[in-house]
Formats: sequence, structure tokens, C-alpha cells
Amino acid sequence: MKYLRRNAPWQRIVLVLMAAVIYSCSARAKFISKSDPNIAKLDRDAYLIEVSAIKKDFVHHNMFMLTVSNKGRAPLSIDWNRSGWFINGKDGGKFVFKDISPADIKENKVGETIIQPDQIEKMEIAPLKLIAWIPLKYKTDRSGRAISAGMLPKGDHTIHLVLTQNGTTINEKVDITILHEPIK
Repeated sequence: MKYLRRNAPWQRIVLVLMAAVIYSCSARAKFISKSDPNIAKLDRDAYLIEVSAIKKDFVHHNMFMLTVSNKGRAPLSIDWNRSGWFINGKDGGKFVFKDISPADIKENKVGETIIQPDQIEKMEIAPLKLIAWIPLKYKTDRSGRAISAGMLPKGDHTIHLVLTQNGTTINEKVDITILHEPIK
């Protein structure tokens, strides 16, 4: 007992140093994620496509907000089986979004998104390769699993959309850059 009381100041110093080491090793963000431009736009006579990188329940960008406005007189559809994500010019795979089934992705049976004239479709999309399937509050398939999107890597991201309007297939690409800037 005398030993503990006599060395109590020393033990306190060790405790404070241990706390400082643990705090300094904790998982903190070493950089912040920014996008350039904040909103990438592609404006055509029949439609407007806008893409922005978003931070959904995460510190860094982990999804894209896709907004498609149909300015034409005919329905506009997005073919998700032929659309995809490119990172630094390399094929990064397909997208996932709410209410999509992993089996449908695997079998190329993802339904089209149809946007009627004078309508706007907004959706959060994430690259399939960066997804973890876990139970969350948003059910996305029949098994009750949901998606948790991983961090978008720094670099040039291309959202390639295959659209159809008036029987014509259109390939559109929208580019957005993700930057990781060190925290000072």
C-alpha cells in the first residue's frame, strides 16, 4: 500500500502519457475529400444530367448524386446494365442504388429508370466495387441487406450513362474529380 501511494505521481504521469499515445494513434481523418467541380453538368436539348459527389453518412465522398431532367417530349430511360463507372480512365464496373438486388446486378437484369417528359429523377448511386452489403435501415434487396458505400478514391471519375429516347441510344459521360487534401 505504501508503494502505491509513494509512486502515485509517477503512475499518473504514465497514465497521461499512455492516454496521449492512444489518442494520437486513433483513427482520425488525415485528409479531406473535395470534388471538382462541385456539380458536373451536361446540358442537352432533350435532357440535363447533373452529378455531384456526396458524403452520405461518411466523412469522405462515398456516393454520387445523379439528377436527370427530361426536357424532351418522349420518355428518357437509363439502361443500368450498360451504364458504368470509370476511375482514371479504367473500367470500374457498375453502379448500385436503393432497391437494387445483387442477383439482378450479377445477371444483368437491373431494370431501367424511366423519366417521363418534364420530370426529374434524383438518385444516390455508388460504384459496386466499393460496396459492403450489410443490414442497415435502407433495405435494398429481398434478403434484407443494404448497401454501405466505401470511400471514393482520389482521381478522375467518369459516370457513363446509356440513355434511350425516341428509340435512339445515347452514350453520355460526365466527369468529376475527387481530390484528397491533407488536413493541416
